[in-house]
Amino acid sequence: MGKSKRITEEQMLGQRGVNLIEDRVLKMGHIWHPTNPLEAGIDGWIELRDKNTGEVSAQGILGSL
Repeated sequence: MGKSKRITEEQMLGQRGVNLIEDRVLKMGHIWHPTNPLEAGIDGWIELRDKNTGEVSAQGILGSL
């Protein structure tokens, strides 16, 4: 019989961090784009959006936590 798949507590914590960042960014009216999930830490970028019009500005903020 093959080895069963496992998700570590560290992976669970990392995903909760990504979810928290996405929630906060969405509440500010912008878009969160996470990058490779195998990175150490939380990496991604924020796409800036006008909350009133919905128009995106083609500008972003890179981030790594």
